[in-house]
Amino acid sequence: MWLERRAAAAGHADRPGRMLGFASMVSRLRAGTGILMLTLFLVECTPDPRKIARRALEGTVSIEARDQQGDTIATGSGFVVAPGIVITNLHVLEGAWSASVRRVPSDESAEAGRRLREAAYPADGLAGMDRSHDLALIAIGAMQHGVLPLGEASHLAIGDTVFAVGNPLGLEGTFSQGIVSAVRGDSGFLQVTAPVSRGSSGGPVLDTRGRVVGVATAMLRSGQNLNFAVPVESVKALLAARGVVQPLAHAALGSARDRDRMRLKGLVRTMTSHTPGWSTETHTFDLLGNLVEERTIYDSQLDADLGESVTRYAQRDRRVTEDTRGCRRQFSESERTETQDCCHRTLAGATSCSKRTFVFDTEGRLLEERFASPQLKSVRRYDARGCSTSEGSSEDEARYEIKEECDTSGHALVVRRVGSRTNWVRRCTSTVDSVGNWTSRQCRKDGTQEDSTTTRSVTYFQ
Repeated sequence: MWLERRAAAAGHADRPGRMLGFASMVSRLRAGTGILMLTLFLVECTPDPRKIARRALEGTVSIEARDQQGDTIATGSGFVVAPGIVITNLHVLEGAWSASVRRVPSDESAEAGRRLREAAYPADGLAGMDRSHDLALIAIGAMQHGVLPLGEASHLAIGDTVFAVGNPLGLEGTFSQGIVSAVRGDSGFLQVTAPVSRGSSGGPVLDTRGRVVGVATAMLRSGQNLNFAVPVESVKALLAARGVVQPLAHAALGSARDRDRMRLKGLVRTMTSHTPGWSTETHTFDLLGNLVEERTIYDSQLDADLGESVTRYAQRDRRVTEDTRGCRRQFSESERTETQDCCHRTLAGATSCSKRTFVFDTEGRLLEERFASPQLKSVRRYDARGCSTSEGSSEDEARYEIKEECDTSGHALVVRRVGSRTNWVRRCTSTVDSVGNWTSRQCRKDGTQEDSTTTRSVTYFQ
């Protein structure tokens, strides 16, 4: 094909009809190829929300959890993370004895959507769980396809575009877009503006290449667009550590948070309790309600040899990483127990040891607390409200019993003690903050002016 020049490289016009040389033709072709490649590159790098949504919905599922009677107790989201394995939030399975999983319709055809909704796959069991990051792996042998690729949350920066998929309030297959608004290094969470509503827990959060970078896990209702996701690195670690499939009911114990066990309401960040003549205790929690640190300052007149103790916990497995009192904490999912063994040396040079054991029911509620030391042995049992009855013995008393009478919120109104040496009745009043946590509790012994007051300062994630 003959081509004509429009202008010469030197700037003067070519004569009409002059043919291009071979070198000039190659140069023109190379320039055109470069422009084409650049265009294709820009198209490839530009996110296509439709394509991302279609692929993400193929691997996203809706989860329905049921109790021992077969009644639905929770719904949530999840996604296929490996052949036969679906990941979701652990709290979705709290109290569940069985669960079923359905794929989310990605086809606009009403008939195709109906068929997917009717195809429910029963969960085979629990393939693994990470309590601290609120993650659970559900084994479902029937789901071998639709695995979503995993990306790298560590590559994200503030302002990056992300997408979230879930089933908020039963609206299956909801796809939304947002940005990374913060990377919370202190808690390990991604803060995103893509909505995470009730029912979306456990759904995937994806980058612009359609790779999973997080698992939607929480939202702060007190603010707008304050949504959080667990980074995908925790998903990879859990996948690598998964083992033998266990009954789904095992998730109930693992899903109970320290914050829940202490019967605190709301997203408590810190709680500081002060009892004059006894101690000041500060508990620090992460966003999910796991204990991060316990700090106790003992009254010098009470126990000068203790001073101050600090216990810090690992995020992933609740392991004690530091304890100034020499305590060791161990959690047993199969036995539904948690033990704390502590030994410390007094100023006099003696070693003082104690053991505390917590027993939980299948839904993770605290049933019993046992304490044993050379000086004291006791058992404290709790009812559904959190009201307790204690019995035990000490060096000074062969046997005693302490029983609480509580209101419907579990706040003690009357405390009665009956023992072989000492008997008393205390009547208590409590003040409560707007969230429902008590901030002051005063108890006075009948027939005396003797009273005790405990004050609490509670801060919340805002």
